[in-house]
Amino acid sequence: MGFYPVTPGLPEYRLGSPLFERITLHLSPNHHDGETFVIEADGNGPDSVFVTSAALDDQLLSTPVLSHQAMTRSGTLRLQMSQTPR
Repeated sequence: MGFYPVTPGLPEYRLGSPLFERITLHLSPNHHDGETFVIEADGNGPDSVFVTSAALDDQLLSTPVLSHQAMTRSGTLRLQMSQTPR
């Protein structure tokens, strides 16, 4: 999905290269209420595995870290993918 936990017990995830261009997580068992977290990987592909920028609800992230709290509030994480690292 483009993120993974690193340290057990810390409620945060490190950003990495996703396998999908878009994925939607339903945060509530009653997903009709609109509580979703969307991950979009613009430019993702077999040759574009490097994340050059990340934005959560259109605000650029200064570090490659996503808090669990931010993810559970719903919204969109947009990853910009590239063939070369930045």
